Amino acid sequence: MKKKLKYLADYFGDRLKPFSITDEIKAILPKLSPINKFVLFELGLPEYDGHGGKYLLLPNLKIYKSRYFRFYTREYVQEYYTECIDLESNNAMYIMKIGSSETIGYINIDLEAYLSYIMELEKFDEEYIIPEKLGDYDNPKNSRMYVAALKKKFIEVDNRLYPDQVKEYGFEKSDAWLQLFYEMDAGAI
Repeated sequence: MKKKLKYLADYFGDRLKPFSITDEIKAILPKLSPINKFVLFELGLPEYDGHGGKYLLLPNLKIYKSRYFRFYTREYVQEYYTECIDLESNNAMYIMKIGSSETIGYINIDLEAYLSYIMELEKFDEEYIIPEKLGDYDNPKNSRMYVAALKKKFIEVDNRLYPDQVKEYGFEKSDAWLQLFYEMDAGAI
């Protein structure tokens, strides 16, 4: 597993922070896929600035509703937003709570795909958006070109990681990533 995910370790480096295995977590470990277990407890996750804000690691993994392993939140919306692993599917998910309403949405098939998307998004910002490689990023006429270029990067990740499952688990099934594309296309971010 370590060899397989070396590309993520090389990219994120010291930003990766593994979680500790607490007594509360030990009982749940058999429910985690090998890849998610390795990422959470050996490789680690980074804090990062995404288009939705600054993503912050929780100090410890938290179990929510006996089904979700919570690991991230976002700055300024900690009480409303969390990212987690669904222990039934092992998919990366998000939970948004507003009042008594709760929305649970799909992000990625697992934490390797999740980290690969974050890596590609950060590289995309550096290589395309910051130097405005496809023209003025704030010009609505250029938005679709930026969205198309990022989608192409995500398709490459999908095809590399799970080529036989792209239709079921690719970015086009992701509530979170589709929202990013919508907001980019609309010029909101």
